Amino acid sequence: MFRSALEGEVLPKVLVVDDDKGVLDTLRIILSEAGHKVVTTPDPVYALNIIEVERPDVVVEDIRMPGMDGIELLRRIKSRWPKLPVVIITAFSTWENAVQAMRLGAFDYIKKPFDINQLRLVVARAAAAYEALKAGKKPFFEVGQIVGASEGMKTVLDMVERVAPTDTTVLILGESGTGKELVARAIHMKSLRYSEPFIAVNCAAFPETLLESELFGYKKGAFTGATSDKAGLFEVAHKGTLFLDEVAEIPLPTQAKLLRAIEEREFYRLGDTSPRQVDVRLIAATKQPLEERVREGTFREDLFYRLNVIPISIPPLRERQSDIPLLAGHFLRKYAKQMGKEIEDFEPAALEKLMSHSWPGNVRELENVIQRAVAFCTTEKITENDIFITAEPLEAKTPSIPENFNLDAYIEELDRSFVEAALKQTGGSIQEAAKLLGITVRALRYRISKYRL
Repeated sequence: MFRSALEGEVLPKVLVVDDDKGVLDTLRIILSEAGHKVVTTPDPVYALNIIEVERPDVVVEDIRMPGMDGIELLRRIKSRWPKLPVVIITAFSTWENAVQAMRLGAFDYIKKPFDINQLRLVVARAAAAYEALKAGKKPFFEVGQIVGASEGMKTVLDMVERVAPTDTTVLILGESGTGKELVARAIHMKSLRYSEPFIAVNCAAFPETLLESELFGYKKGAFTGATSDKAGLFEVAHKGTLFLDEVAEIPLPTQAKLLRAIEEREFYRLGDTSPRQVDVRLIAATKQPLEERVREGTFREDLFYRLNVIPISIPPLRERQSDIPLLAGHFLRKYAKQMGKEIEDFEPAALEKLMSHSWPGNVRELENVIQRAVAFCTTEKITENDIFITAEPLEAKTPSIPENFNLDAYIEELDRSFVEAALKQTGGSIQEAAKLLGITVRALRYRISKYRL
C-alpha cells in the first residue's frame, strides 16, 4: 500500500485496466480524489507485469478489451494472486460475462455508466478485504460451527470461505430444514460486514400486500393505518446483509422493485417520491426450483439471473448419512447442557435407529428428535426407546412405541424442558419467553409454579 508523505496514512493502491483512455482518466480522477494511489494501463497483458512490480491492493478492469478480454485477465490474476480482489466494469450487454467473472472469483462488479459513490464504496471494501486477508485476521465466525464432514458439506463450506469476503449476491438452494439460514449467517459473519446487521426475513410468512412495505418501508399516509413513517428491512440492513428466505414466494410486483433495489442500490418507500440509497449485501434462499418458476411466468427471469450469481446447494440429510452421528452428537451436547442433564452418548441401537431414518425434515427434524430424546432420557446414554420418530423410517411401515411408554409423563417432561429453554434463551424474561413459546404470560407463570422453576 502507498503511504502518504503528508498525512502519514497508508493508502490503497489501485490498478485500473481499460482500453478506453477517457474511462482511464475518469477513474484515475475519481479514485485519486477518494485517497487512492492509482496506476492505469490500457493493455491487459502489460497489466500482469504491473501487478508483479507495483503489488496493487485492488484491480479494476473492463470486460471488453482487445488482445485479452477481462475474463481471461481475471483468470490469470486469480491463478497467480488468488487473494487479490478484482472489480469488474461491465455494460448491460456484457452482463452474462459479469456473472461468469463473479463465479471465477471477482470481488464485485460495477455497471456502466457507473455511479461515483458506488465505485468508491466497492473499491474501498475490496481494499479493506485484501488488507484483512494479508494481515491474517481470523473471522469472527468459524464455519466449523456448521456441523458436517461429508463431501457435500465440504463443498458448501469451501464455497462459504470463498464468497464471504466478497460482496457477491448468493443464492442458497436446499430443502426445508437443511440449514440455509445458518449458511447465510456464516457468510455474513465471515465477511467485512460481520459487525453490521444481519436481517433475515421469510418472504413466505407475509401476505402479498404486506411484504413490499416490510422490505421497503412506507411514508406516513401512504395507506390507511400508516400513521407514521416506517423504515423497511433494506434500510435496517444498511451496511450489513439482508437474507431473503423463500424468495420464490415474492409476488411479481414486488419482484420488480426488488430488482431495482439490487441493480441501482436504491428504492422508494411506499408513498414516497424521493429515492433512498442503501448499501446491502443480498443473500437469497429457496427450496423451489426457480428455473421452473421462470418458465411458468411466476418469477422474473432478470431477477433470477441477478440472484443466481453464486449458487450454493445444500444437500439433504439423506444424501449425507455420514453427518448424522456428528449432528446427533452436536445436538445431544447442546440440549443436555440446556436441560442440565449429564448424558454422555448414544447406545449403538439408538444410533442405528437414527441412521435408518430417511429424515424428510432434514437437520431440523433430527434436532427436534434429539431434543425430545434428551428430555425423555433418564440414563447416561440415550437408548433406542428414548428416540421417538413420528415420520416413517426407510424400512418401517409404522413407528414403534417403546415398552412402558407413558405419554402423559413424556409430554410433561417435554413441556418442562421447553419452558426451561425459553427462560434461559430470553434471560429470564417471562414476557419474552411466553412470546417465544406462543402462550400467554399467565400460562407460563402457571408452568413455572408447577415445575418449581
